[in-house]
Amino acid sequence: MPVYRIMHLFKDKNGTFRYRRGVPAPLHPYIGKTEIKRSLKTKDRGEAERKAEILDRETEAEFEIARRALAGAVIPVTSEQLREIHEKLEKTEVFAKRLAALYTPELARKDAAKDTADKITFSLISIDMGDTGKHDLVIDDLLSQYRLSNTPDNRQQVFQVISEVTLKALDQQLKVLRGESIAPQTTSHWAPTPAHVHPVAAVEPTDQSPPISEMSERYIRESGMAEQTANETRRMIGWFIELKGDRRIRSITRNDILDFRDSIAKRPGRDAGKRVSSVTVQKYLNLLSSMFKVATEASELERNPMQGLRKLKANRTPKKRQPFTTEELTTIFNGDWYQPHTERNARFWVPLLSLFTGARLNELAQLRVSDITEEAGIWCLSVVRDDAAEEEDDTEGHVVGATFVKNDGSTIRTVPLHQKLIRVGFIDYVLKVRQSGSIQLFPELTPDKFGKLGKTLGGQFAKYKKALGFESQTKVFHSFRHGFKQRCRSAQTPEDTHDYITGHTSQAVGRSYGFEADISVLREFVDRIEYPGLDLGHLYSPSTS
Repeated sequence: MPVYRIMHLFKDKNGTFRYRRGVPAPLHPYIGKTEIKRSLKTKDRGEAERKAEILDRETEAEFEIARRALAGAVIPVTSEQLREIHEKLEKTEVFAKRLAALYTPELARKDAAKDTADKITFSLISIDMGDTGKHDLVIDDLLSQYRLSNTPDNRQQVFQVISEVTLKALDQQLKVLRGESIAPQTTSHWAPTPAHVHPVAAVEPTDQSPPISEMSERYIRESGMAEQTANETRRMIGWFIELKGDRRIRSITRNDILDFRDSIAKRPGRDAGKRVSSVTVQKYLNLLSSMFKVATEASELERNPMQGLRKLKANRTPKKRQPFTTEELTTIFNGDWYQPHTERNARFWVPLLSLFTGARLNELAQLRVSDITEEAGIWCLSVVRDDAAEEEDDTEGHVVGATFVKNDGSTIRTVPLHQKLIRVGFIDYVLKVRQSGSIQLFPELTPDKFGKLGKTLGGQFAKYKKALGFESQTKVFHSFRHGFKQRCRSAQTPEDTHDYITGHTSQAVGRSYGFEADISVLREFVDRIEYPGLDLGHLYSPSTS
């Protein structure tokens, strides 16, 4: 369901806008629900935003009344509530039955007319004297339904509405008994008289800082974050509003943040029966803290309420991705994707590239033809680092929180190609794609809604792996990366060097050499990588044999 600029504005599957706003948990007992939902009955975004803004004000006023009531304040009845009570009573079964009975012939008797006239007189006297006696149970029920304070003033006002509806019904009954015609029952346009309305002092907020929903949209807009991260930020703010309400940011305290942190930690995780990891919780807290930092810099806040908040410690052991064994690699590279008749496309090359570079799925899927170059006689590929994948890599490359956009300012590492990749024919493939005029190295891959090219391939690899008999959830595409790191250690590659090759660190290693020396030294380390027992001879290209 798309989310729009106003945090509480959504679009359903039919294109109609809806207003949805979470009720703060402390107000649930008073409001009687966890979420406010309204159809805006329009597909026009501008009209929907105008209606949503009105509903926002009305809902916030309702929340304020709830807070005051829970704090022990007397909540007087409003004109709108009196109008609703009036309409409710007119539609109740007792009055419907009474009005239906007016048209039966048995009632057309003189003594019935006299009895009805007496009832009207009695009701008028009761109203004049303020005698609520026989309506006490109904009044109690209505005050409870509308969550109003049970004060004499509120009881009297509700009693007057009940009496007016009763008198109207009796008056219509009397007209029928006298043989007079009455108009059919129509929608009520009743409005309370000034005597009914108890003036409620407007609550003038002293805090003029923006609500957290408004501040979050400003933060998203000004930070220029990617769409996926923006959606995560909106989701996180939605959770906060669900728990604490759309609070003005100056009113948010450290305790509110701690409550929110605890609430996130209890949310269901990706795996059935498990909660979100501490890494995910911390990621959302970092987004929230960054928003508060922007607000502080814009003088909307005097101090970031999250400043000095200690980071969470891991609350559980993360699901460890295991490297593939030699037998498992042999199974993978002798399966259907690696038969003589199969096309050498992304499915063929990306696993091999990860095997010999340790690069992530999305880093390889997004490669362009121009990223493969020959420098000083050494074939290399330029990998744009996908930082977001590092901590939140999912089973098959479904990355959470990705913020990457490929541009000139991206962090790039240059990695020499392993000789076995060249022997399998990777350079021949690159030249063939270049000749076709394609910009992307794997043109058959299509981006998801966040621009990621690896998601579809990740899903295909998961199915391929399952068809080969793999059952362990710890053996995933990312296992190629873990295996490469393991082989680097076995080859006694310096840690800072294999961190650079795999993109675990900054460009410090690359800057420590001259460029030409860097590539030649890195090639020596890359070519040391071996997978004992893994035979790829059946994949070698005839032109490189």
